Amino acid sequence: RYQNKENIDESEVNSVLEALIHYTVVHFHDEETILKTYNYGDLNRHITIHSRLIEQVQNLKEKFHQVGPDILPILDKFLNIWLKEHILKVDMKYSSIVGKRDIPR
Repeated sequence: RYQNKENIDESEVNSVLEALIHYTVVHFHDEETILKTYNYGDLNRHITIHSRLIEQVQNLKEKFHQVGPDILPILDKFLNIWLKEHILKVDMKYSSIVGKRDIPR
């Protein structure tokens, strides 16, 4: 998949990683604000998971600067795990309360 590494534009990959970090921070902040609004009981644990994910994305960006395109398979694996484990499992735990009842006052 990443066999032609010499054709990879490292500045473009860096831009994508920067955008991913920015999106992740903004998205998690917004999600945590919503969960606070609904008094989500497992919020502290969820915030801890978010902090770890942000740290992992930042570490991948740093690693990219060290090793270049060789990091891309690891990044691909990380994003797949994030999708399968966090979004499809962890986030689904709060889906029964968010959007299905009135916002607590």
